[in-house]
Amino acid sequence: MPDPERFHLTMPVIKGVTRQFFPLKYSEKFHPAIYDELLYVISGSVRVRLKSGKEYTAGKNDLLLLPKGTIHKDIFKKEAGLEVFFIEFTWNELNELFSASSYNCTANLSSKEKSELNLLLDMFRQDIYQNAANLSMAEGRLAHLLAILWRNTFCSNFDTADNSDTYSRITTFACNYMTTHMAENITIDVIAEKLKVSRSTIIRAFHDAEGMSFNNKLRSIRMNEAYALLQEHNMTAAECAVQCGYQNPAYFSKEFKKYFGFSPKNIK
Repeated sequence: MPDPERFHLTMPVIKGVTRQFFPLKYSEKFHPAIYDELLYVISGSVRVRLKSGKEYTAGKNDLLLLPKGTIHKDIFKKEAGLEVFFIEFTWNELNELFSASSYNCTANLSSKEKSELNLLLDMFRQDIYQNAANLSMAEGRLAHLLAILWRNTFCSNFDTADNSDTYSRITTFACNYMTTHMAENITIDVIAEKLKVSRSTIIRAFHDAEGMSFNNKLRSIRMNEAYALLQEHNMTAAECAVQCGYQNPAYFSKEFKKYFGFSPKNIK
């Protein structure tokens, strides 16, 4: 994890800016993000479905980030009039930010930070991108926006106060990380290192904010994702086990039956 006091963010480079009603072709086939993408929902709502089957929902004033190469569909109802502000760009730090964040990157923001982002996006929408000076101003606004997300992800001081708001932010971050890195080996130590807090702080946060242990919450997220994958995507139990973080299919089936009361084979 970068040292927030010494790390200098690079400037993003904008490749394209559009405000548009989404064409249906984006929901019909999986397609890759050609560049890093920022999608701001002006009206309507959209579900971004990844090739893995995971989905992320964004409604009015929500912001989605997609790293370059992400294979996805943009699912929405035509009659709902989905309108988005869409920026294609490149940025050296996006993968670092994304490794500790989520596709819906406004989920953990405070109301003040959301207001700051909305102000920047309003200015984006009013800009005319006809010359180099205007484009440079737009890239400065994008850098400001990305810095807010970076600060929220890496620079919040979680150790200054043990209160319900702090614990809630810790568990929200941890649960988002569990969801977006499900196939990986996720432990208390991994989350503690990401947030630069102690193991005991993570344990207390889950006890107070979630009413359950870290491991039980991780198991719940993995099991519910496994159920959805088996039901909606016709995966085998072995395929589902690996995608949900279980390297041993037999152990996965045992844990699944213990959690739901029936075997993965019973899902049709």
